[in-house]
Amino acid sequence: MIKLSIITLCYNNPSELESTIKSIINSKLFSDYSRYLEVVVIDGSPTTICSDVIEKYCSEFCVKYFDGCDNGIYNAMNIGVEKSVGQQVVFMNSGDHFCLDFSFDSEIFFGEDFVDCLYFGDTYHCVGHEIYYSSFSSHSFQAFWWRQKLPCHQSVFVPRRFLEKYPFNESLTISADSELLFLAFKNIKNHVYLGRFVSKFNVGGVSTVPETLKNALKHAEELISTRKLKGLSRYRCYFDLFKKYIFLKLFGVENYYRLTYKRKGLERLSSEVEI
Repeated sequence: MIKLSIITLCYNNPSELESTIKSIINSKLFSDYSRYLEVVVIDGSPTTICSDVIEKYCSEFCVKYFDGCDNGIYNAMNIGVEKSVGQQVVFMNSGDHFCLDFSFDSEIFFGEDFVDCLYFGDTYHCVGHEIYYSSFSSHSFQAFWWRQKLPCHQSVFVPRRFLEKYPFNESLTISADSELLFLAFKNIKNHVYLGRFVSKFNVGGVSTVPETLKNALKHAEELISTRKLKGLSRYRCYFDLFKKYIFLKLFGVENYYRLTYKRKGLERLSSEVEI
């Protein structure tokens, strides 16, 4: 029985895809539960450069590969869900990585509640060659805590049958992933904090680094719509994303996130630590 589906999207980035696959194979999760895992790769590339990577590793794990999926990132994510069979799903896109020492405790992985619970952990944020982190371990999980701080999707495991009922909103272009996590934490009764780091990802997506002011304002519009912000909250959302865009242009991506993470109290990981 496949218990966990790892969905990976790629587009003309074979080196990032290969690094993600290597992180899966080298993780404690894989060594503990490889027979219960599948990797579903959704490829929007117009060439075969990513499929060549899959052929290189396909004998080492259960992998499903689908190409020609070029109708947007959220359409690709929905296709990944349709093609998966695991009880739980995590989206680990090309360039994202599992932490080497991450795995589930066996009593959780083989427990009766595994199929229905929402599991989440902590995430390392990579800015250039620097790695920052914060942990939910000191977080007070009061009612609706997730409205203030959602975990990164790379570190959230969502029941597949929830994703079948609530697919990604393909009319959105930037924030459908955060909308879906918002719905998941709102509608799934049991949230389980795993108390460990699950993944690391490189800062650089449209939501973290908007390339144009239009993208920044589009992101604000989507957040306002999906989270039903009103009054001052609505204007604050526009202002915050406008300010972020300006500061990114002034300071550059790496300097902006260094300053932001330090201001938020995130710790910097020693470069000697292997994750």
